[in-house]
Amino acid sequence: MQLCQPLPLKSGSSKVHLKSVTYTPLKADGTCRTATDIVAAVKKMKAVGISNIRTYNQNCNQLATLLKAIKANGGGMTVLTGVYIDGSMNDNVEIATLKSVLTKKKNTKYIRGILVGNELVFNQIMSSTDLIKKIKTVKAIAKGYKVGTSEIFTSYTKDLMNASDIIAVNLHPFFSQVKIEDAMKNLSDQYKNFIKLTGGKKVYISETGWPSAGNDYGAAHPSVANMKKFATLLAKSNLPYYYFEWEDSAWKHPGAYGIEPHWGLLDTNGKAKFSLNGLK
Repeated sequence: MQLCQPLPLKSGSSKVHLKSVTYTPLKADGTCRTATDIVAAVKKMKAVGISNIRTYNQNCNQLATLLKAIKANGGGMTVLTGVYIDGSMNDNVEIATLKSVLTKKKNTKYIRGILVGNELVFNQIMSSTDLIKKIKTVKAIAKGYKVGTSEIFTSYTKDLMNASDIIAVNLHPFFSQVKIEDAMKNLSDQYKNFIKLTGGKKVYISETGWPSAGNDYGAAHPSVANMKKFATLLAKSNLPYYYFEWEDSAWKHPGAYGIEPHWGLLDTNGKAKFSLNGLK
């Protein structure tokens, strides 16, 4: 059963670390990073206290490489692995790639769960009924693993929740147009209201973050300083979050507010925007 009321902050004033991040192994031009790049990213994550990684798809041989890298760095980390679904023939490639990794059973003990798709219902790419069929297909090749999907608060249907072993929700205070001082309260309130609907299933905040550049959205102002404030408060919280995201995605379209490429803790050159070795 989920906590009925999340505790926003941990006690004490000592430095804290972000514990979970989302990760996409793509270069600035959108091509795959090498296995060496992925291994280096895992090493850097662990060095700054990150122990949980969420991904979005199976390309770039990323799952097998991540699992191998975690083992090489002494374990103690997990992957909430994604399966990219859009209703095309590529769905079969994604599922087959996942099946291959699971069948080989190499380092698969580090898999925390499997998320089928990301915001598909919200973006009207797929109906909840069709998404449930995809979840069932993945469950059939992933016996013994927790399988679900990731949506926003308002696009989850009851049937979709019932079909999921785990429930992942993307919650971004920035899109609630709140100022940074109100961001954590907004996040905590959204989470508290959401878990009332989930029937006690395990819930992850599969994305939450703050952009470092772009245009204001209401009272929400993107900046490195505000990103650091949000990351610090999040690291001090007891919420089951994945910080969005590890590295800037320069390959993304800027979007309506020019923020989409600027959510990373690291820039496209792999340089941290602020120190991740203890936030305070």
